[in-house]
Amino acid sequence: MARAKKNQCQETPQTEEFLTRVNRLANYITRSGKSEKATLLFALFKVESTRRLAEQSLNGNLEGKGFRIVRLDVREYPNTDLVQLLLDKQTSPSDVFYVHRLRAGEQATLNALNYRRELLIENAVKVLFWLEESELQWLAFGAPDFWAFRHRVVEFIELPEEKSMQETVQRFYGDTEFVSHEELLVKTRLRQELLQALPKGATDTKARLHWEIGNLLHKNGELVSAKKHLEQALKYVTRLKDEPNRAATLHSLGIIAQAQGDYEEARRLYQQSLKINERLGNQSGMANSYHQLGMIAQAQGDYEEARRLYQQSLKIKERLGNQAGMANSYHQLGMIAQAQGDYEEARRLYQQSLKIKERLGNQSGMANSFGQLGNIAYSQGDYEEARRLYQQSLKIDERLGNQAGMASSYHQLGMIAQDQGDYEEALTLINQAKKVFERLGNLPSIAQAQQQIDRIEQALTAQNSKPKSKKSPAKQNKNPTKK
Repeated sequence: MARAKKNQCQETPQTEEFLTRVNRLANYITRSGKSEKATLLFALFKVESTRRLAEQSLNGNLEGKGFRIVRLDVREYPNTDLVQLLLDKQTSPSDVFYVHRLRAGEQATLNALNYRRELLIENAVKVLFWLEESELQWLAFGAPDFWAFRHRVVEFIELPEEKSMQETVQRFYGDTEFVSHEELLVKTRLRQELLQALPKGATDTKARLHWEIGNLLHKNGELVSAKKHLEQALKYVTRLKDEPNRAATLHSLGIIAQAQGDYEEARRLYQQSLKINERLGNQSGMANSYHQLGMIAQAQGDYEEARRLYQQSLKIKERLGNQAGMANSYHQLGMIAQAQGDYEEARRLYQQSLKIKERLGNQSGMANSFGQLGNIAYSQGDYEEARRLYQQSLKIDERLGNQAGMASSYHQLGMIAQDQGDYEEALTLINQAKKVFERLGNLPSIAQAQQQIDRIEQALTAQNSKPKSKKSPAKQNKNPTKK
């Protein structure tokens, strides 16, 4: 018999640990049914096919146990009091509500859940909220009292089998590019909890979780912990002989090495990742590798090589229609023009990059653009404009908890203070920058900041050691119009 062709759109396989989580949801609902108590459950998912499969499996588990499944798509009830809606539709304590598209309820839903949540408990309402990550964060921060009231969160973050970490690198960074420090902590904690709950085996899921945790920790400035998780992910994908995900993990480890100032190690890791992506024909992965290799060449002063690599990356991104990637390439090409003294071309490229970032809502990228535009103003001696732009960048980075960006702004603001002779302020700011660099383990930046501190302290000592000239009686004349 001829083997049937494999469906091109594969669904998530029902692995043992996947079904374990489905059974966990069913057990929570069953126990609350027997005791006629409320239950507030959250099922977190990444893709619709995973959610659909988990729901089908849960329905099969609950069949014959006396429960009535009621599905609510909140898009059909926009800006509604969800608590009242649940109470109106409840016919008995055995009703189980599946709530979809929660965010469509807008502020009215958040207010109802946050301030009328006790009614759900009093009426033994059983609710399972199916949430994407963005909805979960929206709920956790928009209705914090209700979030604290929850009973369980179960994650179904598998992707279809043909998806790989390499294929989701761009999506992952897009999902986390614009989030706050608090949101990063929520994302990290959820994955750490799931990692702890996984049974023995489940190697592919563990690899993905270590990879995502590592990248989240990197974005939060915790480079040492990030490296440990990524190295663990690399062990798993190497054992699985999973080349696409091995390329993605090598790339992420390269970013950590680069952030720590170990450029040779970063180059080695990027080249390994590039070699795999070239063999696999992964255009997006190749563009990412060319871009990062360009950053290494730039950091080491090889501007022509850096420009060549950035343009190679940009060409692929333009072909793929990758707007966020194009903005990053324009930004780096602007840095090359700036380093070579072509300030007008640099400003043009930064503004081109900034325009895309503003359209995408990329707050982190906007902070970078403001910082670089500040550097141009500083180089041209316009200290007031430079200070305004640095402070604009710093404000965003403080809101996002971007430690590296904050350190850069402190350093540049310190440079302005130094140039204007305010050595005390300069010392305070550059010491702030140095402390952050130490926390990040960025050795070159630590050394640079220390050299700057030494120069400021020398200037401060020289300033304080100058003898104060005594004013002659003629110069003590209080009338400023007389000499």
